[in-house]
Amino acid sequence: GGWTTPNRCMQDIACVLEFLAKEEGVKAPPLVGWSQGALVAQLLAQNRPDLISAVVLYGSIYDPNLTYPPNDVDITQEKAPVVQNTMEGAMEDWTVPGLIDDEAAQAFGDAALQWDARKVSWTSLEEFNACDPSKLSVPTLVIVGENDVYSTL
Repeated sequence: GGWTTPNRCMQDIACVLEFLAKEEGVKAPPLVGWSQGALVAQLLAQNRPDLISAVVLYGSIYDPNLTYPPNDVDITQEKAPVVQNTMEGAMEDWTVPGLIDDEAAQAFGDAALQWDARKVSWTSLEEFNACDPSKLSVPTLVIVGENDVYSTL
């Protein structure tokens, strides 16, 4: 529960990767990030390249011309809203016609509702301002679709 921030996500991934290395012997796997998750993956690749062998940024919403405004929520004092997820909420990423076929989008929405009935409460998006492709030192693959309206490539 609680607020979801880019740095918290990055730290969570780092903890999982450290656990996998220590307990399971999985050392430096490739990391795949999709959409906003690609920004989180990029932050981890910039800050903890020792934990991964490569990063794949799939459908990243990175925009070098975008600066997120400072956070206006005191996450130490204000509780994150608890909002039940809906099929409409789970399908937000598929609102662009032709981005993904209906069957795949429906399967994603069904899985999202099954595994996480709570909508994510994002804040501190200004932490994404630290994304800087010039700071990536691991092999990086950027995947962009021809119908991707978020890509500036």
